[in-house]
Amino acid sequence: MEWAEGFQAGRKGWERMAFTKVYGVKVSTVFLGLDHNYEQIGPPIVFETMVFGGPLDREQIRYATADEALVGHEAMVERVALLELDRAAGATKQ
Repeated sequence: MEWAEGFQAGRKGWERMAFTKVYGVKVSTVFLGLDHNYEQIGPPIVFETMVFGGPLDREQIRYATADEALVGHEAMVERVALLELDRAAGATKQ
């Protein structure tokens, strides 16, 4: 209900939970506000981590709980960092 009231009051419909910039690549985790579990098997899927930039651009993972989303955010940040370090190392070898 809190999200719905905020949405009605003009908020964009989501809340940013975490945002990290890694070597120019952005990783964002948000509360979606709407259930994205379209098969309706299992819990509602209401959180999403997405990458903007780099080789994982637009990759996303969705979660049921805030705790899962925050752990997933950190895992994605680590993944992006490793890929960006590998890309940088490859560029210096050429």
